[in-house]
Amino acid sequence: MRLYNKMMKFHQPYDVRSIRQASEHVGYGTIEVSAEGVPTVKNFHSSTGVTGFTPTPSRDSETLIADAQTHMTYYNDTTWELTVTNYQLNELEYLMEGWEKNAGGGSAGVIYTDLAPEEFAIQRVFKIRKKDGTRTMRAQVFYGVTSTPHDDDGATDSAVTLSRTMTPTGIDMGGKHITIFEVERDDTNAAVFDTYDSTILTPDLFSSLV
Repeated sequence: MRLYNKMMKFHQPYDVRSIRQASEHVGYGTIEVSAEGVPTVKNFHSSTGVTGFTPTPSRDSETLIADAQTHMTYYNDTTWELTVTNYQLNELEYLMEGWEKNAGGGSAGVIYTDLAPEEFAIQRVFKIRKKDGTRTMRAQVFYGVTSTPHDDDGATDSAVTLSRTMTPTGIDMGGKHITIFEVERDDTNAAVFDTYDSTILTPDLFSSLV
């Protein structure tokens, strides 16, 4: 027997402090960290044709039960998985997936060499509306990222969405292991924040502005 109650609805709590409106910019780059922990961004490029950017956090736990009661629960560090979709990819994005263009073009086609995926950083910048109704921009940066190959099989001539799964594990910089960095644009940091379309933002750029 199945019972249905059409009047019953369940609502999950949500954060009303700010509302994400749309991704404005997605960029990639590699980061080299000096012995002193200072990061240097290289090979920055913007992604085009982005149709989706979905970060999903997860946190595994283990509960120990004895005498019919919970004694303790262990929580592992939060891990992230990113799903990014595009209408097209450039050569640097292919390289980050582990594919290097080394020959071809024209009637001969294009040949890609299968390499180990590169580790990189990816950031997205989007507009948010705050609780007081004002609007600003927020950057969300993931470090130590690796990517699966995209899922395009080339079976259709129509517009194809290329989907990739990315896993950020973080990098050491400034004496800390950092996986994700978030910062909002304000009057104090605007000059630094607005370089997001030419570089990967890192915490050290904002430390002197606090």
